[in-house]
Amino acid sequence: MSTNHARTQTTINCELMRNITKPVGVVVTLRYHTHDPLAIQLEFDLPERGLTTRRVGRELLSAGMTSRTGEGAVRVSPIGGIVLVDVGRPVRDFLCSFPADQLSEFIRTTYALVPVDYEAEFLNIDSVLDRLISNDPK
Repeated sequence: MSTNHARTQTTINCELMRNITKPVGVVVTLRYHTHDPLAIQLEFDLPERGLTTRRVGRELLSAGMTSRTGEGAVRVSPIGGIVLVDVGRPVRDFLCSFPADQLSEFIRTTYALVPVDYEAEFLNIDSVLDRLISNDPK
C-alpha cells in the first residue's frame, strides 16, 4: 500500500447543547489526514468562543454510530437519526448533535483513504511524538 498522504474534510451543521440552554446551530468542519490516521479533527465554530478544535479517535466515532461508546473525555451515542458527541470530562465542555447519515458518510470516506488495520502504514511515529511534545493538535 502506498503511503502518499491525502486528506478529506466536510462541513456539517449540528446542534450544540450546553447545560439546560436551548440548542444552538453551529457549523462543524470535520478533517481527516492520512498522516494522523487514527483521529478525526472536529473544528467547532462556537458562539462566544470562536473556533475550537477537538481531536477524536476515528474508531471511537465509528463505533459510536451504532452503540454508546467512550469512557474518557469524549463519549459518542447514537439516538435515532442523530449521533451525540459529548466532549469534555470530568466537566462537560459541550454536547453536539450530528446528523447520523452525514457523520457516517464522512467516516466511510476516511476508511476509503486508510482501511482498518492499515493505519500503521501511514503513521509516522516521530511526527506524532513531535506533535504531542509541542501540544499541537494538528
